[in-house]
Amino acid sequence: MTLSTFRRRVALHGELTLRTALHVGVGRALEPLGTDLTVARDAFDRPLIPGSSFRGALRASVESLVRGIQERGGRLGQGACDPLDDNGRCMTARSLKDWEKEHGRAAPGERAAFIHDRLCPVCRLFGTAFYASRVRVADLTCVEAPPIEVRDGVGIDRSRRAAREKVLYDFEIVPAGSIFRWSITADNPEDWELGMLAAGLELFDSGLACVGGKAARGLGQVELVTTSIVEEDPRTLLDRLAGKHRTPADEKPAPAQEAPAPLPDEERVFQLMRAEARNLPDTFPQESLWERLRNAGLDSDKVRAYPYIKKPDKPVVKQLFEEAMRRGVLEKVAELFRLARPPAPKPAAPAPAQSGIHAVVMARLAEWIDAFRRKAFGED
Repeated sequence: MTLSTFRRRVALHGELTLRTALHVGVGRALEPLGTDLTVARDAFDRPLIPGSSFRGALRASVESLVRGIQERGGRLGQGACDPLDDNGRCMTARSLKDWEKEHGRAAPGERAAFIHDRLCPVCRLFGTAFYASRVRVADLTCVEAPPIEVRDGVGIDRSRRAAREKVLYDFEIVPAGSIFRWSITADNPEDWELGMLAAGLELFDSGLACVGGKAARGLGQVELVTTSIVEEDPRTLLDRLAGKHRTPADEKPAPAQEAPAPLPDEERVFQLMRAEARNLPDTFPQESLWERLRNAGLDSDKVRAYPYIKKPDKPVVKQLFEEAMRRGVLEKVAELFRLARPPAPKPAAPAPAQSGIHAVVMARLAEWIDAFRRKAFGED
């Protein structure tokens, strides 16, 4: 599927956690006494995995997987070509030039169709010099700035099987446990192509593919998790853009509601006391509440003779209310009623919202990988 018509866009987002240290080098440091091999950093001096580095490792893992499928009787056309071999590429400048000589000035659509048909499945997705990539990988940014570590290395003379003289160097690494956020967007993908992409990502999480350099030293092992998937077609895209640019004037105002008239302070406190009294438990000891009321300033015969509040009615609460009002301790008594109530049981903590989202994401990825498996082995 080409890019001449927008039909579908799928964005995958997730987190990459380092199981082992990581080195994505950018050469020597600028300082005279700096580290020989530094790691990539962003403008805020945080470690960075360039999108091109991760995309290259992802493409290599997908190519390796597709070649393995072809060796086992897969049906993915010509499988995956070798982009580093002039004779092994699916599309070369010479083959395109020969076609142009044969067909002359053909329509642009015919030329694009010829290139598309000659490409292997991996080049159709990741692109070549003759065909734009349909996969975009953003730079992987670090959630927090971990302390950068420095390790020492030494050159090896393989013929002597010993350390080479005067070849001592050091290099920076990002420590294990660091977390990076990643984002991959695919334009006009088929489900089986998304499955091929998801299978390539799974190779990283399974330890079959590494990120960065010095993998022979054990660096670059990662744990990769997909946290969200966003799918858009022309209709959903326009709906989203319309909502984004909608002005407040476009919104229908909610019907105005008249605010209830505020209650006088005495009536408000009285209603509060009555409501709180109804919620007192039957087992609440009378002496405990009476003690609190006496401390609030209601030490009188009326309070001592006050009936138990497990079955309050308006006249009974009114009696206490009038006594509290007379002594000027309305708010204090109302607060005592609230303190007398037993604490409400804490509701059970809801399941994390991410668990449901994660289940949906995993189901979608499994659906795509199954489509890729059926496409690869001709089970459609």
